[in-house]
Amino acid sequence: ARTSRADVDALSWAAFAWGLDGAARRGSPEALADQPLVEAILARVLELDERHYHALPHILLGFLFGSRTPSVGGDPARAQKHFDAALRLTKRRYLLTHVTYAKTWAVQVQDRRRFVELLEEVLRAPDDLDPSQALANRVAKERAAKLLARVDDLILPEGED
Repeated sequence: ARTSRADVDALSWAAFAWGLDGAARRGSPEALADQPLVEAILARVLELDERHYHALPHILLGFLFGSRTPSVGGDPARAQKHFDAALRLTKRRYLLTHVTYAKTWAVQVQDRRRFVELLEEVLRAPDDLDPSQALANRVAKERAAKLLARVDDLILPEGED
């Protein structure tokens, strides 16, 4: 509560690092115990500046809620809301958002149509979509191509359980 807009950078990157650490220790009780604090930090960043670094707080919350099952704190509806907010706030120009959305939320809920739509949008995007993010968007395109090639490994075909 004592943090201000001047703290957004530090809060965002602390939550990002802590979240990555938790992802690396996925399933461990310690990692699960840390998640509410990471979520609280990101909620504060949202209050202060939801647009920070290409809507990073929305992307990270989408990742946190979208990559876990509900039994361990996942919430597909909240994840979708955050990813959609990030796409809107960045005008769909930060392509790593699409890739993260596809590989977490779409895989978790087994939404093949959305998975393919998001990744194909990345691959169709012009190389000069956002010159300030040329490297990030190039990485997103490479990741999108690799994920699309694995669609049948990641998501069951329509109608199969």
